[in-house]
Amino acid sequence: KPFSHPRQKNCPISDPQIRTTIEEVGANRTLLLYQGALTRDRNLYPLALAAASLPQFALLIMGRDTSNYLPELKRICPSIIHIPWVMPPKHLEITSHAYIGLAAYDYDCLNSVFCAPNKIWEYTGFGVPMVCQDVPGLRNTIGQAEAGICVALEDTNNIINAIREIDEHYEQYQRHALKFYDSVDIHERFSTLISQIDG
Repeated sequence: KPFSHPRQKNCPISDPQIRTTIEEVGANRTLLLYQGALTRDRNLYPLALAAASLPQFALLIMGRDTSNYLPELKRICPSIIHIPWVMPPKHLEITSHAYIGLAAYDYDCLNSVFCAPNKIWEYTGFGVPMVCQDVPGLRNTIGQAEAGICVALEDTNNIINAIREIDEHYEQYQRHALKFYDSVDIHERFSTLISQIDG
């Protein structure tokens, strides 16, 4: 969990080009956000297929395309919007505009299966519910808190149904996302650790 978080939805975006992109998307469609590296160890094809089937939503991918993955995804969903890597913490300006956050991980290594990604705090700090891969690190955090839905992301129908479920009960998921974020007092944790070190 970050030591500080803006907590304000729809933050002003510093970069004028990105600001224009987000404004144009927001005028017509609702934003699904995937933030992370564009690498083939993240199977994003089902996310692209789901977005192509839900024209009322826009899939925005924010991150470095290190393996020329984006053209393949755009063949599936031509409307994908790509924003390259943004220097933290300015990337949170964009995260604040998301409607639903996406967290995709494969089952091919223990790091993925038992992940506890920092993005769960970034999304929930803004009250943004998530659609996540069903792995322990997400099932026992976001899933358990009902701050989103964990499903097998290899199945496009799972993703579509999860997005529709969150959209239909958005206020409930949003409330649980905020409650999850507030469930850990990072300042108190640091104070306790420092006190223990001091003896």
